[in-house]
Amino acid sequence: AAVQNLNSQQVVFISTGDPNVFVIRPLRLGPETNGHYEVLEGLNAGDRIVTEGSFLLRAEWLKMNPAR
Repeated sequence: AAVQNLNSQQVVFISTGDPNVFVIRPLRLGPETNGHYEVLEGLNAGDRIVTEGSFLLRAEWLKMNPAR
């Protein structure tokens, strides 16, 4: 639920100290197994990723960045 596709790249949204600010982090994922993906690159231990509502964040980002 956390991984979104932006411009043919898989990303997640990372929460920051501000509840209204999120950082987009590109990922490199391994193959899908039973609906799950191994994260090969892009996340660090302790990163707080958005799981619920990530689709809405993606939609808002696309509205704000229509040419990308």
